Formats: sequence, C-alpha cells, structure tokens
Amino acid sequence: MANGNSTQQPGNNPSDTGGAAGQGMFASLEELDRLIKTWMNEYDSITEDGFDLGVNARLDAPSNDFLTIEYVEAIQQSIGLLSDHNRGMLDFTGNYAEKLAASREAIAGTETGSEASFNGLGI
Repeated sequence: MANGNSTQQPGNNPSDTGGAAGQGMFASLEELDRLIKTWMNEYDSITEDGFDLGVNARLDAPSNDFLTIEYVEAIQQSIGLLSDHNRGMLDFTGNYAEKLAASREAIAGTETGSEASFNGLGI
C-alpha cells in the first residue's frame, strides 16, 4: 500500500477482486461497497503521497558546488519519476473504483428489476 497502512484482511487488499475466489463475482452489494471503499481509501492514500512528492521536489542545493548541484538534480529527477508512477497508480485506482461503482449500479438495478418482476408475479 502507498503508506504501508494496509491491513491484510479479506476485502482490505486492493488486489482482491471480490468474492467467489477472485472470480470477479460478488456475494452481495455490501461486499461490493466494502471493496469500492477499500479502493477509494487507496486512491486517497496515493493522492496524499503525491502531495508529499510535490513538496519534496522543491528543494534547493545547500551550496553551489558541482557535486551538490548534481546530487540535488538527481534527487529531483528521481522524485519526478516517482511522481509519474504515482500519477499512473492514481489513474489506475480511480478508474478501477469507477468501474466497480458502475458494476454496483448495474447489479443494484438488476436486483431491483428482478425484485419488481417477482413482486408483479405475487411471489
């Protein structure tokens, strides 16, 4: 996890895709809600990491000698690469959470439609 805050419990690991032994099926809307919340928490954590990277990227060389300047430039380049990676992870987690939310809405609509059909039949 981005800040190492992950607890290794079922449903708390963003690599979990949901019930049915990772087959992408969900036992309930509540399970899907928990999974969406987990991914949104990860998204928030990655966002915070990005802010930290931005703050750390703004550093000045403490002296003007060649080695110090080269060292600071290397650090800034590394932070730039980390920031690129951070943005990629942010895009991935945000997109995945959006897809999960869309799936949730579709499942909820299907359940509502099925319930209405059964109710219309007097079941």
